[in-house]
Amino acid sequence: MAAQPSGPITAEPRWLAAGAGGFLAAAVALWAMRGLPGGTLMLWLAPLPILAAGLSAGPLAAIGALLLSSVLLWAFASGLSVVFFLAIIGIPAALLPILAMRRDGVTLGLPMAALGIYPLALLIWAALAFAEHPGGLAGVMERMLRNVIALLDMPGVEPMVELLVRLKAALIAFWMSAVWVANAVMAQRLLTRFGMAALPAPGWGSARLPGWYAVLPALAAGFWIVAQDDPLAFSAFLILLLPFFWQGLAGVHRRAAALQGRRFVIAGYYLAMVIFLQLMAPATVALGLYDQWVPRAPRGGKPT
Repeated sequence: MAAQPSGPITAEPRWLAAGAGGFLAAAVALWAMRGLPGGTLMLWLAPLPILAAGLSAGPLAAIGALLLSSVLLWAFASGLSVVFFLAIIGIPAALLPILAMRRDGVTLGLPMAALGIYPLALLIWAALAFAEHPGGLAGVMERMLRNVIALLDMPGVEPMVELLVRLKAALIAFWMSAVWVANAVMAQRLLTRFGMAALPAPGWGSARLPGWYAVLPALAAGFWIVAQDDPLAFSAFLILLLPFFWQGLAGVHRRAAALQGRRFVIAGYYLAMVIFLQLMAPATVALGLYDQWVPRAPRGGKPT
């Protein structure tokens, strides 16, 4: 039998990428939501197919993959699961290619800004959603922490509850942004390896936030000073500093590129980050702030 002519779907790479990304993202999310083996790891890999669709075939493919995966989850899971998927996985995975991809290449300024603005939007949404509960969102988080402490029987942690409540939203935002960044880097590298990337990988070491972004953490700091009794104000300030943290990491990679044994330097830096997070994280943010206003030409050496 003679081969049939290609239809409009198979002839359009964007729709092929959107279909593959949407089906795969929904399958990975359902795997995690059904509690199947390795579900936790699979859940944090769910943004990868949508990101890959966008970075290989453009922003429209990312949007198509997002819509298809949402429809499939709506059909086979609960509405609450769809909301969780959209908020934590789907929307940010589609948003990053939309903001990053331009005709002349990939730009990192707006995606990095989104790593602060989007988690803050989620925090505001959650605060409004739990406004009618006793103590609002902060009260809900405090009760959850106390229940966890009671279940785990962790003596001596009770005095830290207030601090944990103040930091919990920022720590969750940090983890989410790390998941998004890791999946974006993984998607770009895989696509580049197989010759499927729509645009060349950007030079992360030269990434710079838009100039207007610096106003946002300054405003959040002012709000925190005025509303010191509100634990969410401090979290909002820390969340808006996240893009400077990622910019600081970019600065570390750029500086290490000129060094011999740069991979060991980078590995040692990340090890120190894990062990001394309370010191290394502020130092990295400070480096990001420095690089924002005192830019330097990229140094020589191979990219890390």
